[in-house]
Amino acid sequence: MTPLMIGIYLMLCLLVAVAGRSLRIGPIGVFLLAVLLTPLAVGLVMAVLRPKPGFKKEHSGLNDESANDG
Repeated sequence: MTPLMIGIYLMLCLLVAVAGRSLRIGPIGVFLLAVLLTPLAVGLVMAVLRPKPGFKKEHSGLNDESANDG
């Protein structure tokens, strides 16, 4: 493999890892799985898995107090 192909592969793995930040194994676990398997396979698996409980509530940027202020 050429260095360019390796770089593209790792960038795809990183993209899948960012998309997988809501999973239980976290972005580092998703990145490692993508490197070991393929980013495409991990991305397909992520599409059918649910995010960890409470992820949207923690990362939505809104809390109950700010929603009631205005």
